[in-house]
Amino acid sequence: GDVLQRTRVAEKDSEFAMDWGYIATEGNRLYGSAVRQGTSWTSFWGGGDAGWYDARSGSVTFPICSDTLFCRDVESMDVIWQYDDGVVLNPTITVSGDTMYFVMSREKSVLDSGERRIGSAELWKSLHLVAIDAYTGKPKWEKRLPPMQQQVVLYLAHAADQLTMVSSANQSYRVTSLDQRDGTQRWTQTIPWPGGKGDHGKAMMRPAIVGDRIFIRPNVLSLKDGSVLDETMPPGHGCGTYACTTDAVFYRASTVTMWNPKTDTKSEWPRLRPDCWLSTIPAGGMLLSPEGGGGCSCGSWMETSIGFIPRKFRENSQENAADQSR
Repeated sequence: GDVLQRTRVAEKDSEFAMDWGYIATEGNRLYGSAVRQGTSWTSFWGGGDAGWYDARSGSVTFPICSDTLFCRDVESMDVIWQYDDGVVLNPTITVSGDTMYFVMSREKSVLDSGERRIGSAELWKSLHLVAIDAYTGKPKWEKRLPPMQQQVVLYLAHAADQLTMVSSANQSYRVTSLDQRDGTQRWTQTIPWPGGKGDHGKAMMRPAIVGDRIFIRPNVLSLKDGSVLDETMPPGHGCGTYACTTDAVFYRASTVTMWNPKTDTKSEWPRLRPDCWLSTIPAGGMLLSPEGGGGCSCGSWMETSIGFIPRKFRENSQENAADQSR
């Protein structure tokens, strides 16, 4: 837990101080983005449309945009490259292999604005899907996107040699598959918000890709052609998003729920509640569920943190302990 190093965000020449935005590592490279200080959302209190997680319109849905993308060497922290040819929508930054993908705007009125929580309609009228070399920062290709209206969210993901773009507005999600080589559209699909209203984060579901499937709660789509599959995530009240493994999806359906899409079976842990977005995470062969219900008025939660291991590991450890005792 000791602090080994502190590293400032890479900044271009600007009158504005910068904070870290996007951050990820791959191999010996650290990727990041620079956002103007004080831009990122930090408040989650407030009823109804006051919280970033629940609003479907208004200022709290304005996307956070970065002025600079950069890459540092993990060991030396030297800056390898910087890219600052526009403003980049942070939720679209995606690194896969030797390529970084993102959606950006070069609209002059957007660039000249002092804001990087951008609510201007001009942002959505002039967006570009861009691919750059993740090792050098040099452009590979870009494609202008069709004009959009104001979106609740805009996401980008990469898997199986294609990009998946998910936008959300007007009680529905638009899911679009794009060729990774040049951004050419492969297919598009529209699915409604769960329950229609989109409250409690239901208008903000992100794409989770496992194998040949895309999960956008409660729907499951084919990654190949965008068709809506027969599998449907079990219903149940619950704000928040989901985490996936090869064989299961974890999310809140009233309580912490594990769903197996192949068998359409689910397991639940009564009175165990994740937080309002994502706090129950499968990692390293375990399921880690830090307490997330403290102060919530929607149920009588245990308010305790729990770690789960697969039964076979527990049974093996018990057998080993028994053998050692003999």
